[in-house]
Amino acid sequence: MRSLLNTHALLWWWANDPQSSEAARAVMLDESNEVHVSAVSAWEVATRQRIRKLTTWPVPRGVHERGLFTVQKD
Repeated sequence: MRSLLNTHALLWWWANDPQSSEAARAVMLDESNEVHVSAVSAWEVATRQRIRKLTTWPVPRGVHERGLFTVQKD
């Protein structure tokens, strides 16, 4: 399955926030699924950090090592 996360879903998932449903987390954690994030999410996170509405970006361990956060050019 292919999924596209919006910024809130991405942050909730990474922070293990209860606002992210169990079903949504199951889809995101299933390695047979493709989970995508829009480049706009990076801009939104940077903007929120700049205006101090987001003080940290909780990137979980292993994201970069496992290649889970890559940029794909089409």
